[in-house]
Parts: sequence; C-alpha cells; structure tokens
Amino acid sequence: MEKLWIVSELFYPEETSTSYLLTKIANAMSNKYDVNVICCNGKYDKEKENNNKDFNVIPSINIIRIKGSKINKNSNYIFLLYKALKISLNLSYCLFKRVAKHDKVLIVTTPVFLLLFITVVKKIKGIYWSVLVYDVFPENIRATGKMKNSSTLLYKLLKKLFDKSYSYADKLIVIGRDMEKVMRNKIGHFSVNTEISIIENWAEVNSITPRISDNKDKITLLYAGNMGRVQGLLDLINIISLIRNDELIFSFRGTGALKSAMMDLVKSKKIRNVLFDGGYSRNKQSEILGSCDIALITLADEMYGLAVPSKSYNIMAAGKPILYIGNSDSEIWKVVSDNKIGFCFQWTEKERLIEFLNNLSTLQLETLREMGNRARKLAEHSYSESVILGKYLDII
Repeated sequence: MEKLWIVSELFYPEETSTSYLLTKIANAMSNKYDVNVICCNGKYDKEKENNNKDFNVIPSINIIRIKGSKINKNSNYIFLLYKALKISLNLSYCLFKRVAKHDKVLIVTTPVFLLLFITVVKKIKGIYWSVLVYDVFPENIRATGKMKNSSTLLYKLLKKLFDKSYSYADKLIVIGRDMEKVMRNKIGHFSVNTEISIIENWAEVNSITPRISDNKDKITLLYAGNMGRVQGLLDLINIISLIRNDELIFSFRGTGALKSAMMDLVKSKKIRNVLFDGGYSRNKQSEILGSCDIALITLADEMYGLAVPSKSYNIMAAGKPILYIGNSDSEIWKVVSDNKIGFCFQWTEKERLIEFLNNLSTLQLETLREMGNRARKLAEHSYSESVILGKYLDII
C-alpha cells in the first residue's frame, strides 16, 4: 500500500481545530494509504480527554511524536518565531529520515517555517507534496499588525521566499474561493504546474443538531469563538453602542487577545445588552450555538483571502442564520448570500447595518428560523464530514 505522511505540530488527542481536522483526514486516508503521522508530543488537558467520544484515531495509523514546546501565544513575537522555527526544523528532519521517493506528504501551514523545510525535503527526496493552506504567510502577519509595512525589505524578502516555497508543492488545498485567488497570485510568477484545489471545512452535522432558542421577547445575536485582532470586534462594539433596539441581546462566548479591551469598551460606553462568557469545549457546540437566533461572523477587510472562519459551517449545522460583516468577495459572503441563509454587510456599510439592527424584531423570528432551516440543509448536502472527506480522498 502506498505511504502517506501527515506532518503537523498538532494531532490527536489535541482538540484544536487543526488537530481535529487532520485526525479525521488521517482516519479517512487509512482506507487508501499506509498512513504515518509525525507530530509533537501531546500537551492536552487530560481532564478533557473523554469529552468527545467521537474523536479518536484508527489504531493502524503509525504516529511518531517528537518533543514539542508549550507556547504561550502572548509571548514576545520574536520568541514565538524562534519556537516555530525549532519545531518546523525538528518535524522536517524527522520526515527526512523516514520518507522515501514518491511517498505522498501532506502538511498544514503551521508551524510557519515547516513549508520552507519541506521544500528542501521535496527537492532531495522526490516526494509528492500537498499543502493544506490555513494560514497565508507573510500576508497574515501584516493583517494582524505584527508587520505593518509591506514595503519593507524584510517583508518583501519573506514574501518572495514563501511564494516560491508554495510554488514547489505539487498541490495546494485551499478552503475558499477568495483564498484560491490569493494563492494563484502568490505562485503565479514561479509555477504553472502547481495544482490548486478548493476543499471547504466541514460541518459537524452528526454531533450538532438544530435547536430553537428559548427566546420569545428577545433576539439573541451570538459571537462564538476567538476574540482576536483580525475580526474587527472593537469596531463591532462601537457599532452596537449606536443601536437603539431593546429587543436585541449580543452575546460573546470565547477568549482572545481583545476580549479585555472589548469588555472595557462595553463598560465605558455603558452598553447594557452585551454579555460575555468564557470558552467552551467542542462537545458543547450544539448547546452554545443553539442558544441564539442569529450567529455573528466578522472578519476584517485585511484578512480577505487569508482565512475562512471554520465556525461558519458548524453554525449552518446548528440551523442558525448568519450575520456576516466582511469583504463582499469573501467565501462566507458568497455562501450566505447565494444560499439565502443570512445577512451580509461590508464594514463600510455602517449606517445600513445600524438601520438593519434597529429594525430587527421578534416578529421576524419565523423568517430567521426558515433561514436557519436552509442553512442546516446546506450543511447536510454540501458540507457534511462525509462529503468533505470524500473530496480529500479524491484529491490526495
């Protein structure tokens, strides 16, 4: 049986989205390949080990674990880059010692320098190499403000180096049509042979079931997930402060770099209809998403083509309409508008968004539920785990 090597810092039993996805892909690929995984040793919370009974790894998969590093995301950025460099080198060297010519290799784009080292492995070993693109470097660090000036020599050198490395891959797998455009532009000067395929994230339609919220006299709009620097959340709080609609409740669930700043802003503006709560485990998704009437997804314009929020698909699985704020050419905008499963606004449409929210009423709850029903059907027919994993089996 042909060998497939999956190389990632994170893998089972970690419950991060990257680990969860790659573990599921590895399980599916075991029907077609002799699957071998190279990853870092587990750093998971053992108290959460049995939270998700559906999350496991097939025993036939060979897992090679190397020493990892506990990384605090709030650490100095230079230190984080050093750690990423060290982990990338160790993972690549472990693969180099074991992989044979014509073996297939699948990696994700984290840790960031893994792409560069696997380029060297490909040149020497002659592997068939696929890259699952989740993070587009260095564009993503510019978008997050960690490198603000794209005209600097350092940024230009990094961009050329990574663009060329992407072009050495036999196949790039992207998660949206906007990301496909970005990647074609990145590799266009270097490669005409690299194939780019779109495989969306999947919706967990088996573990997430639609629920009707208990609200009768209020409409709850829920933002669930990372409260980071690329979602435009402080701008969203400022918009909420201008809304005059007693029927609306805005609920924010999760953690992130901007959560404290968001809470401070809500307090300073004396906004009374905004609630905050902590993070939640994967097996609580159905309950959390089911508690709202509309789910919020936001993405700053600078992130166009650099990310597709994976939670979008689980929101569909939960049967909830989506209120999306972001670029009008983005993947989620197209999915929401083309399938009539929610509402879309650009960040420049502030007045139109405020008017929409001011006019939102409990009289529209039935319409919202109809949108949610369409979202659930879309998740089942187009984005279920079996549908998406079938695409991986066809492409890799």
